[in-house]
Amino acid sequence: MKTHIIKFFHKNPVIIDMYPAVLGKYHTMDWIKKEQELRKGWTEKQNQFKSSVLRCPGIFEMYNRGFFIQMPYDINFTVKKGDDDVYYEHPTMDGILGSYKEEESYGPISMSYEVTFHKKTDDFLIDFPFREGTIPYICNIKTGFSFISEVPLLFLPIPYSEQNEWESSMGILETNKNIEVNPQIYLNNYHGEDEKTWNIKAGDHIMFIVPLTNDKWVLESELSLKDRIWLEAYRIVQSGSNVVCPREDARYNSILPRMKKTLNEAFKRLWN
Repeated sequence: MKTHIIKFFHKNPVIIDMYPAVLGKYHTMDWIKKEQELRKGWTEKQNQFKSSVLRCPGIFEMYNRGFFIQMPYDINFTVKKGDDDVYYEHPTMDGILGSYKEEESYGPISMSYEVTFHKKTDDFLIDFPFREGTIPYICNIKTGFSFISEVPLLFLPIPYSEQNEWESSMGILETNKNIEVNPQIYLNNYHGEDEKTWNIKAGDHIMFIVPLTNDKWVLESELSLKDRIWLEAYRIVQSGSNVVCPREDARYNSILPRMKKTLNEAFKRLWN
């Protein structure tokens, strides 16, 4: 059986040490711990006949198949009654993220971690379902994390989460097309308050990821020379507007689809 190596890394290597991916089989939710403590007081007969959520194999098979991604910085979202906008701030951006001097090509820290908002009234979201109490925005958060993986990665909200104030959306990431981990966040439980703030803290588990394979897989953060060559080619293609002079923009846009197709084929040859 093949073992797939999934590279998980951050543009600031320090962040990976502080907020590594957490394997689901090594993390126990608080509600599971409470259930385990409760069962310790059961008699042998109770243990034999009483039902318990701990006996549901599907829950723990889910955790065993994937890993959690931690938020690498604090972020707060605020809405105010009668105001159509959503406001956000990074309370700790002057901390570890802000102390890291990025290359000029990436721009300043504040630009690298800007939030993109998609409103329900946008053309592509008009018929998109939102639950009652969820504000009509999807908040696209940039984490700075990236993947290189030869197998697709299923992005999920936290399974059986202990909080429901916010949650990430679902999707599949194929890293021959995109490498970035940018959670799409829903803000829930808004019922017309004059003002409400949602806090996502550094270290919070923000999404759960399942590699779509029955083979074994391992997570690594050390990039090989092949990985770095691939990333350089990927960045050149994805950020062509940064390296192509304005008078060549039209020509570049016309050949961009062919460049992306060639890049995808190169990825498959390198990692398959």
